[in-house]
Amino acid sequence: MRYTVLVSSVVLALPLPILVGIVNFSAGWRPEALIWFVLYAIAHVLLYPLARELYFCLTEPIRRGVGEMYIGGLLLVIVFIFRLWIYLIISAFAIPLGLIGFAYLGLRTRHGW
Repeated sequence: MRYTVLVSSVVLALPLPILVGIVNFSAGWRPEALIWFVLYAIAHVLLYPLARELYFCLTEPIRRGVGEMYIGGLLLVIVFIFRLWIYLIISAFAIPLGLIGFAYLGLRTRHGW
């Protein structure tokens, strides 16, 4: 991983499976639902770091362009809300984005892009 740290990505991947588990636990578990939940949680935690790395890899030119820009006041609030929104999107679509990220990052490493 070039742009992210694995430990922080795994920690950021945990809230959604935990929340889904809490919601489903209060509704009652059926054995097959528990199996699907465990498979989902494992896939989510394994693929979220790849989805996050894909996001940071694709948005690198934007970060380089605005890296030295001072952000304060209302713009700081807007940036925080936008970052939270991106986190929720990446978390919600972690499994398909992680699979795309796996393929993209593999091709990028192989061809030296």
